[in-house]
Amino acid sequence: LLTISINEMIYTLVNIYWIPGLGVRVAKQHLEDIVQYTKGNLIIAGDFNCIIKETDTNTKTTRKRSPLTKLLSEFVETFNIVDINEYAIPDSLFFTHFSHRHNTYSRIDRVYITKDLTSKLNKVKTISCPFSDHNTITFEIDLCFKRRI
Repeated sequence: LLTISINEMIYTLVNIYWIPGLGVRVAKQHLEDIVQYTKGNLIIAGDFNCIIKETDTNTKTTRKRSPLTKLLSEFVETFNIVDINEYAIPDSLFFTHFSHRHNTYSRIDRVYITKDLTSKLNKVKTISCPFSDHNTITFEIDLCFKRRI
C-alpha cells in the first residue's frame, strides 16, 4: 500500500495477490486494512484469484463458487470503486489468465479505481505477457500535472 500526493490530491495505490485457496478471514483482513489505511482516491490492482461473473471464465470452475467472490463483490460495492475494464470497455469478453494444464481461460486479474478517477481514465488495454500465464492490464490516468511557478 502506497499513499502519494500529486497536485494536492491524495492517492492510495494497492497491489494485491490472493493466493489460490486463501481463506475468507485472511482476505477480509486484507480488505479491512485497505479501508483503514486508504486516503483519497484508491487504485487497487492485482490477482484476486476469483471470478465475479460467469463470463469471467470459459469453463465452470470452483473459483466461480469461491467465497472470495462474494467478499470482493461486497467490497467493490461498499467502497464505491469501479473495474476499469468494465468501465472503459463495457460488454467486452477478455481473460487475464490462461492455464495450459487445464486448458482454461479466466479473468482473475483486475484493476479498480474510485469513481472520481473514471473521467481521467485513458487507454485501458489487456495485453499478453510472453513470460507469464497472466496478461498485463495497462491504463493511464490523467492527473493534470501542473507546474508550480
